Formats: sequence, structure tokens, C-alpha cells
Amino acid sequence: MSLQDILKKILDQAQAQVKEIEKETAEKKASLVAASSDIESKDLSDLEARTKGAFGSVDTKAQSMARRDTAKMLGGVKKDLVEKSLAALIVHLNGLGDEAYKKFISALLSQVDEKDGVLEIPKGKKSLYDTSIELKEVDSVSGGFIFRNKTVTIDNTFESLVYSQFRSQLEIYFAEQLKLV
Repeated sequence: MSLQDILKKILDQAQAQVKEIEKETAEKKASLVAASSDIESKDLSDLEARTKGAFGSVDTKAQSMARRDTAKMLGGVKKDLVEKSLAALIVHLNGLGDEAYKKFISALLSQVDEKDGVLEIPKGKKSLYDTSIELKEVDSVSGGFIFRNKTVTIDNTFESLVYSQFRSQLEIYFAEQLKLV
């Protein structure tokens, strides 16, 4: 065999091996592309599921926060309505007619056991206080009275009665009357 024939045979064998390698490479590439496509499809599906779950979680949290904010705002509005009702009650008590005001004050005075002291009362209402206790008209009292002596101070101003002494009962009453509960 000639050198040329040997080289040709070697080249033919090499070419056959190259074709076999190319075929195997093409098969492996197709297999890898298919596997990659399957992995990509699975990953995309997983991502969509996680995204959907995350959006669902965000949506649930947003709804919960909205309900909480609405309840908080509604609570604030209800509280404001009750506060306005308490303020309106004080205005109403201060504006009572003479006969009703005198009855109201008499009921409050009947609870004062002390007789030695001073009653601080609103200016211009002295005639409505039927008592033997010394009366002192002051600007700081708009309705009701403050009894003072050396040992005791009794604040029966309308503000004190409404905002301190009977506040909880009045809040419940107004909340029920205004259908807030």
C-alpha cells in the first residue's frame, strides 16, 4: 500500500470518527436542550406558583390592613361622636331654664354634707342657689359649683360631672343611643 492510500484510509477513518462524534454531540445537545427545556418549564411553573402564593399573601395582608385601618378610623369617628355628645350635654346643662337648673343644683347640693365653706358658682346665677352656704361668683365655673372649705374641695361643675364622675356611664349611654355599638 502506498503512503497515499494509507493516509487516505486514515483520513477516511478519522472522518468517520468525526461524523460519529458529531452525531453523538448532536444527540447529547438535543438531549440537553430537551432536559433544559423541561427544567426551565418546571422552574417557570414553580416560579409562577410562588409568585401566585406571594401575591395571595400580599393581597391577604393588604385586606387585613385595610380592615384594621377601617376599624381604627371607624373607632375614631365613634369616639368623636361621643365626645361631641358629651360637649353638647354640657352646653345643654348650662342652658337649662331657671326652674330646671335650680332643681338640678338642689339635687347636687343635697349631696354636700359640709355646711361651713364657700360655693364657687357661675356669674349671674346666684338667685338659683337656695342654700345657707356662702356663695362666690367666679368666671372659672360655667355651670354647677365647686364647694371649698379648709379640708374639702368638691367639684360639681358640669364639666367635672360629665367628663370625670359620670363619663363612662354617659359614654355607654350615648354609644347606645347613637347606635354605635
